[in-house]
Amino acid sequence: MLRKAFQEAGCAPEQITEQLVPGNPITTVMCTLPGSEAGSIIVSAGLDYRSEGEELSVDNATLELLPLLVQSVRNTSRRHSLVFIGFTGGKKQAGSNYYLSQLSDAQRKDIRGMIFLDHIGRSPVRYLHPSQWNEPGVSHMGDFDRNSSHDPTPLNKWLDVAALSVNMGYPYELKEFYFTHALSFERKRIDALTLTSPAYIVVPRPRNNDVRMQSTTVDMASFYETYNLLCVYLLKLDSSLKAKN
Repeated sequence: MLRKAFQEAGCAPEQITEQLVPGNPITTVMCTLPGSEAGSIIVSAGLDYRSEGEELSVDNATLELLPLLVQSVRNTSRRHSLVFIGFTGGKKQAGSNYYLSQLSDAQRKDIRGMIFLDHIGRSPVRYLHPSQWNEPGVSHMGDFDRNSSHDPTPLNKWLDVAALSVNMGYPYELKEFYFTHALSFERKRIDALTLTSPAYIVVPRPRNNDVRMQSTTVDMASFYETYNLLCVYLLKLDSSLKAKN
């Protein structure tokens, strides 16, 4: 279904590839829009979710963002190749780990950044770094200090710039923490970021504690706001990201 959606969005057959991941019945599916220079930016989502009910509608909407973004940016001029990936093997990041293992050192170094989309459209978009840090260069993949924070990266800085250009408030970093395919890339020293929508909306109340209202299904206003932001964000990243020394 994702292959067909990529084709309908304008990916030529030679731009679409599938990757068999050992131990996973579903293949990873990729659409690559080539750029004029070396380097790539990856935008990805999970492909093998087994959710039901409202969560299923959110997972479907998140995956549908990939071909929507292809359709929006395929006719733009690009410095970098944009690679849109539906990863399989989500529980242990098997799809992303295998994808990276099949690249050469030079190919991994050419990845300027990776964005993972997770449960998009329930509420205004927020971001999470793949891991938490409490001292330079040391990441904690399991238990961690809740007061620790990740070093800022160009990915979250340009997210703020993109949000400002579309008249949105700055997306803030969530205090919640969980692993996604972005972690595989950070382990390889590639800048990565997870974008997600919390299952709640915070409603401020004057002189009282803020109230959290449940938001567990797709809110179309939030979905299209995020889609619009992502279109601008990709263009900002393409024009601004540089190779690491």
